[in-house]
Amino acid sequence: MKTKIILLLMISLLLLGCGKIDVEELEKARLEREFAKGIKVPKITGTGEVLTLPDYAMIYVRAGAGGDSEYQAIRRAENRINLVKDFLIESGVKESNIEIEGLKGAYWDTQTTRFVTTPFLSARVDDMENLRTYLDSIVGVFAEVRVEFELTDESQAKANKEAFKLAEEDAKAQGATTAELLFASRNFDVRNGKIRKYPETSYAYSVEKTIEEAKNVDLTPKPTKTTARVAVMETIDPKDIPDYPGN
Repeated sequence: MKTKIILLLMISLLLLGCGKIDVEELEKARLEREFAKGIKVPKITGTGEVLTLPDYAMIYVRAGAGGDSEYQAIRRAENRINLVKDFLIESGVKESNIEIEGLKGAYWDTQTTRFVTTPFLSARVDDMENLRTYLDSIVGVFAEVRVEFELTDESQAKANKEAFKLAEEDAKAQGATTAELLFASRNFDVRNGKIRKYPETSYAYSVEKTIEEAKNVDLTPKPTKTTARVAVMETIDPKDIPDYPGN
C-alpha cells in the first residue's frame, strides 16, 4: 500500500514539473499531421437539378394568445387553435390529417407583461384544387398562416435519383471517369415551394375585406426543387494553399 502511495506522489510531482500544456505546440503538431497526410478538396463537381410538381400541400397555422396567468393564456390559445381546426374540418379537410402541437405551456413575455403561448397546427391537403376554400375558411381567426407544397417519400426518392443522374452526367462532361464517380462525395438539397403568408398583405378590418385581398395570392402548386451534387475529390499538399493555416 505504501509503495502505491509513493508511486502516485512521484507521478504527481512529475506532472507538476511538466508545467502547463502548451496549446500552441499542440496546434502545431495537429497541423503537421494534416500536412503529412494532405487534405481532400473537390476536383470536379457535377450538379443536377430536378423540378417536381407536389403531391400535396401542408397548411401551417400559428394562433397565439396571451393572459394574466399561464392557465388563461393556454385556454385562450387552445380555443383559437381548435376554432381553426373546426373550420378546416367543416370546409372539407380530413380530421385525421390535422395535428396540433404546443399547448403544454406558456412563457412570460416581458414586452407585453403577460403570459403568452403560440400553438401550432398543421393540416395535410391532398385535394390542392380546394386549397383556397380551406384557407378562406380560417381567415376569420386572424392567425398566422403559411403553405408549403411537398412530395411523398416515393416521389422524393425518384427526384433524388434523377437529380444524381444529371449530376453524374455533368461531372462526366467535365472529365470525371466512371471509376472516380464510384468514390465521389454525394449530397442533395430539397427546397419545397412555399406561400409564406396568406394573405400576403396585412389583415384588413373585416373578414370579407381580407378574403378579397387573399384572392390576389397565387395558390398554384409550386414545384419542389431537388439539387444533387457529386464531387470527385483529390488529395493535395496543404503547403500548396497560400492561405492555409501554418503556411
